[in-house]
Amino acid sequence: MTIRRMAFTIAAFALTMLTLTAAQQRPAPVKSVRLYVFENGSIRGLDPKLFNFTREELKQVDFTNTSYLIVHPKGTLMFDCGAVEDSHFKGDGAPVSEGIMTATKPLLPQLASAGYKPSDITYFAMSHYHSDHTANANAFAKATWIVQKAERDFMFSDKPQGIIQPAQYSALKDAKKHQQRQVRRESAEQRRQRESGHRGHQQPLSAEVSRVPSLAKEVLNRSRTAGPASRPITTANSPS
Repeated sequence: MTIRRMAFTIAAFALTMLTLTAAQQRPAPVKSVRLYVFENGSIRGLDPKLFNFTREELKQVDFTNTSYLIVHPKGTLMFDCGAVEDSHFKGDGAPVSEGIMTATKPLLPQLASAGYKPSDITYFAMSHYHSDHTANANAFAKATWIVQKAERDFMFSDKPQGIIQPAQYSALKDAKKHQQRQVRRESAEQRRQRESGHRGHQQPLSAEVSRVPSLAKEVLNRSRTAGPASRPITTANSPS
């Protein structure tokens, strides 16, 4: 065997092994929809008046922070990505507190426990751009980002204001986008809510539900039935 032929054989073998390894690492396709719920900590100390409630009206005034992985036969969707960046955990199991937000678990190990990596995510969406939803957004920059155009424009404006950490999602600037446009005339109250950051994707996904990828609709239809963290909820029938 000549040296050239031997080199070609070795290269072909190496390529075959790399291909097989990549195939083995890729999650197996599913036949029905699964919803994974990940624990992203809690938010304590907010005044309910910010949300037009009084303390007397609410039994519990603290918030639980969660994110969701939708696994669909047509792909995967990650919805929200936590309040505390994974890089801020020290690996000793201790919770991390940043202002009013506290998290006990980093996000990506929870994603891995479900059998997925950020590179396995097809679509990424956030309910809105406040920093309690954007902590690990940069990890999903290779996914297609489902975003409202007005929201994206604000997020990457020169001086965005509010509860916002642009460094957490800076990599999304060059991400592939599936942009939604505003399709309903807003009332003054709706505009105020949108500008405060609390009417992000919910409105465009609801208004243009026939125009978004079918797996993205599962967020709207199934997030209310979410179970324990990292536990899949499977449906009997997969949508076509």
